[in-house]
Amino acid sequence: MAGAVDPVRRFQPDWLAGIERRLTLAEELLTDPDRLREVTGTAHSSASAVPTARAVEDSHLPGLARVLATRPDGVVVAHRPGRRAVVRVPAADPIAADPAARETYVKIVRPGRTTRLLRAIERAAPFAGPFRTPAVLAHDEDTVTFAAVPGDCLHDPHAFDDDAWRTAWRAALEAWRSATAPGSGEVWALRGDGESSLLHGPGAEIGVLVTWRERAAAADPTGAALREQAVAVALDRLRSLPLPAAPSVIHRDLHDKQLLWHPRLGPGLLDVDTATLGDPALDLGNLRAHARWRELQRVWSPSRARVVREEIDRCARRADLPTRHLAAYETGTLTRLTCVYAERGRWREEARELTRQLLAP
Repeated sequence: MAGAVDPVRRFQPDWLAGIERRLTLAEELLTDPDRLREVTGTAHSSASAVPTARAVEDSHLPGLARVLATRPDGVVVAHRPGRRAVVRVPAADPIAADPAARETYVKIVRPGRTTRLLRAIERAAPFAGPFRTPAVLAHDEDTVTFAAVPGDCLHDPHAFDDDAWRTAWRAALEAWRSATAPGSGEVWALRGDGESSLLHGPGAEIGVLVTWRERAAAADPTGAALREQAVAVALDRLRSLPLPAAPSVIHRDLHDKQLLWHPRLGPGLLDVDTATLGDPALDLGNLRAHARWRELQRVWSPSRARVVREEIDRCARRADLPTRHLAAYETGTLTRLTCVYAERGRWREEARELTRQLLAP
């Protein structure tokens, strides 16, 4: 069906059939109009009105309607109204020998924004090599077409047995350590285009957290007082951090859904256009926070979450990252997650529980 909305909102090919995540998102769409609006761009007032497939329109993203018109077999797998969308497009040969050739992904942004997107991908060059990253196949003024990256997503524990789970995480973290090693930021300084000034330090993280605090207060005023206490603690810890003296290239939005593993091809990494200069402890703090959150969500078992934390801590030691920096960024991310998921009715109670945990002695 033209413009079908796929309930899975990442863009990697190998776990799109995950029944558990489909059921989770279906429940969110049925119970939370804000969540439905986030995915489809349209809110519906009753469960009977929830579409299983529908065309998506966005006046700020004219490329979205154009892509769906030219490729009626395209499926919308991500949509942030007014900002960006991703459409999965099956290839002409769905049984091609190379899994990466079986489909492509078209990222749609506002007109004129692809230049910025492509420059961001260039800045992320240190990640290409240690990781497999999505190759750019084509672009115009508001769309960029990427090749698929084969692999199982490290968000999905059911794709791995216990040994493979640790192997995949260790390999992904070793690739990250190689990409963000001291000196990786020099690639920006050598560009000579002024982009080396785009440093994402503690102040930038504070700005992100404050923005989410305000959004959460509007979505869940009942939990605002408790969240405010947790935010205050996180802000104090972030304010105590110095700017990195020799910043590295970092992903800046690194979490389990961005990481892929293929036993033959190795680790893969998505959404590298968020890359910037900063403290590598931010990436690992973000990952460590998500491990705790996945356990609280019961997406990961306690033993699987423990393995991830062990591998993150091992990587941090090998990268010689200050423990205080890692802890501060982890606290900042955990507090931000309490705000992000306050907007999502399906996880609101778990977000409140996380807030209580952050304030416990």
